[in-house]
Amino acid sequence: MLEEAVELFRSDRRALLYVVCGAALVVCMLTPPADGLSDSVLAFHMFGEHFAFIGGPCLFLEGVLRAAPGGLAGRACRFFSRANHRYNSKGALTLPAAAALLVYWHLPANFDYAVYHPVVHALFHASMLLVGVLFYFTLKAASKTELLALQFSFGYVMLALGLLFSSSRVYTAYSAYQNALTGEVMLLFMPITTLATFVQAVRVFRKYLGPD
Repeated sequence: MLEEAVELFRSDRRALLYVVCGAALVVCMLTPPADGLSDSVLAFHMFGEHFAFIGGPCLFLEGVLRAAPGGLAGRACRFFSRANHRYNSKGALTLPAAAALLVYWHLPANFDYAVYHPVVHALFHASMLLVGVLFYFTLKAASKTELLALQFSFGYVMLALGLLFSSSRVYTAYSAYQNALTGEVMLLFMPITTLATFVQAVRVFRKYLGPD
């Protein structure tokens, strides 16, 4: 089975690239320098670390499922894919679960506690990896228009959080300056996300409408 998987990765280099990049993102973020930077710079924690721990599993799983071998492993991959489309329509199960984990760990008391306690910090990392897995299956279960709505909503979440962080010290584990700086970075995401959503919406609806 291992030889078959290696051969499949050789024939689909994109799948191999996804797996390597996904694993590399997570491993790099677990190194002491990256972890130390995350503990001292809130903006890096909120964007760099979350991007790695959520995006890494998405890339890794996409590569694995693209190059799923035959036999038991291949059947298991296809089973999970079918079950995801059947029981998780529009991300009805995975999206609320991912959102609940994100909200729980980013409540000020829980977030500050995780910064100061190594074991809880490790549990936080594991939870973010799980969020990445849940988010991947949400992406696979949702349509393009539903993903557009999710992307559009993300921009307004960043706007609300940006205003909150800019005006108050949300996380006491970080200085007031770090909180304000993070808020300013979040506010930048609103126009960027809106523009990206608009461009993607044009592409999606042009494809649906077809040539004149």
